[in-house]
Amino acid sequence: MVDKIVPRYMYQKDGTYYFSRHVPNDVRHHYACDRIVICLKTSSEYPAINASRSIAGKLDDYWMKLRLSEMTDPAAHLLVNGNNLFT
Repeated sequence: MVDKIVPRYMYQKDGTYYFSRHVPNDVRHHYACDRIVICLKTSSEYPAINASRSIAGKLDDYWMKLRLSEMTDPAAHLLVNGNNLFT
């Protein structure tokens, strides 16, 4: 018997695949809810896997951008003329 590997953040309901992921606590204040659910609009497994991976990657990139935008420069005292890129 071959076990199916179910991708993270994906589930099937009534034959249609969905993407579902919790919003991390540190970026939660940017969202109105704590979970993102997106209908992948397919009942085919492989397109759903590709879509799920793509959405997860884009969310990871976006969340990193949010985290970096809120970061203060830990070496601000070394900047010349106060040119702080993080403020």
